[in-house]
Amino acid sequence: MMDYRFVYKDVEGTSTQWGDSQRRLGNLPPKPEPFKSPAFAPKVEADEQPKSKEWLDAREPEELEELEDDLDDDRFLEQYRKMRLAELREAAKAARFGSLVPITGSDFVREEEQGEPDPKLKIIERPVEDGDEEKTCGGGGGEEEKNGGRGDTVDEEDSEDDSEEDSEDDSEEDSEEDSEDDSEDDSEEDMRGWDEEDGNPYLPVKWPWEYPLHICPEGQKYTLEEAKEIVESTWERNGDLLSEWSDLFNNNTTPLPALPLRVLPRVTKNCVSGDDCYHVQYWIGDTDETALDHPYFIPCEMMQVFSLGLSSPLARPINIYGHFSVRDAWEPLRNYLFNRSRNDPAMISQGCSFLPLCSPCRGIYVCPYFLMDVNLWIKEEEGSPDTPLFSGYVEIDTSFAGFGSVLIGRFQGEVYGVNMIFALLGNSIETVIEVNAEAEQPSDVRISASTSGFDEEISLYDGKFCGSGSMFKHIVAVKKQEELHVVLKMNESTYKWTFKAGIGVVIAPEHPVSGFTQYFVMNVSFRTKGKAASAWQWSCICNDVRVSRMCL
Repeated sequence: MMDYRFVYKDVEGTSTQWGDSQRRLGNLPPKPEPFKSPAFAPKVEADEQPKSKEWLDAREPEELEELEDDLDDDRFLEQYRKMRLAELREAAKAARFGSLVPITGSDFVREEEQGEPDPKLKIIERPVEDGDEEKTCGGGGGEEEKNGGRGDTVDEEDSEDDSEEDSEDDSEEDSEEDSEDDSEDDSEEDMRGWDEEDGNPYLPVKWPWEYPLHICPEGQKYTLEEAKEIVESTWERNGDLLSEWSDLFNNNTTPLPALPLRVLPRVTKNCVSGDDCYHVQYWIGDTDETALDHPYFIPCEMMQVFSLGLSSPLARPINIYGHFSVRDAWEPLRNYLFNRSRNDPAMISQGCSFLPLCSPCRGIYVCPYFLMDVNLWIKEEEGSPDTPLFSGYVEIDTSFAGFGSVLIGRFQGEVYGVNMIFALLGNSIETVIEVNAEAEQPSDVRISASTSGFDEEISLYDGKFCGSGSMFKHIVAVKKQEELHVVLKMNESTYKWTFKAGIGVVIAPEHPVSGFTQYFVMNVSFRTKGKAASAWQWSCICNDVRVSRMCL
């Protein structure tokens, strides 16, 4: 039985019909408003609130550093990489199937009416004039870029009639097609970097559909758990090295060692799962050297390595062998900068630190990523195992690197670090320097090169030379508007040359090079597209000094 003293209370704000009538008569107080819970709003931390200029000005530098975005975070880098690749693939879709060429109405009518060119037509070469974009020798594609590689075809008998008809057609139709041509020109300019001419690309970029392999061979050697452990240990070591360097930097240590480069794990989770990994992207399973021949590209982003050396001078001589190579955007096969077998190691003398570099077989193109493929060893005495100097892969993203300045990166091994001094150059040209000479007596010859804006030298030749034939052939990167300087030192004498793409030999000795009685010939070729493409020769044959232009 219910307790008679119990009073039932309805939900707050509700009442009976009797209660409502009593409130209307004023016998009861007004009904209270129904309870409404406040709308949900997430709690905003003080650190997450927008910062005003006054708030920022009042903070210390240490407090401001905590607000910086962690751009080294692996998730950020991976997301940014995927976004960049997606943009480049989207931009390249239209270019896979041909090129966009603007054409006037008269050209269209002539092509449709004439069809195949008449066999009686002949090709007439126009004379080169100052300021003319086409070059009869060493044009390197300048004529092709303007005329589609066909040349100027003219009928001997009907040339005057054709020119009159063309001018009439042009005057009638140009007004109607001006807006159309403008839009086509704009679209062509947008696609210039990805378009193709005669089947050759303008820029040195390969795409995923061109990968020779789509399955990572390394992924078949490990389980997913093993791959996770390898990734974690690799990132932990990278973090420790960076932390040590940061402590030295914060303590104003001088000289400050080179920044350690981030090494990729030898296997990743993508390798095991079958997703796209760096082994597939850079053709790691293929150890061949990249091809010597390739199309000429427009000036673009390139890499120049100035030197490669140990992080500290040696207390004893050592022998180093192995390879130091680059896999770039055009053909990600090995492009060697150092390549010695165990039977032919490079001896580094006591107190020295630099490795003797060889010339890359072609230019190093770095848009937008490139990979350093390194495997260096120290050869020990018989009976002792060789010591690993550095073995691994390092990927460099050019969007985070500084173009136009000298950079230093360290490949940190267990015993020594290997420092690479290099530069990333925008709008640059692959340039070949070749010297042929004859010397009757052996002489110590040192030849180096440099480019405008950099004090670092590129060693081309350093040693004794005697006999005749090719002294060296070296490939360097030179910015389109900058100069290439070559310096020869021999027998306390110094000789200097300066070359510029599209211009020629700017500075050169007026007298023969002593010690080379029969001949000394220097050839410099700027391998690119457009009017900057050119090749030049400075020669001294039997004391006769000449400067000439050659064909590419």
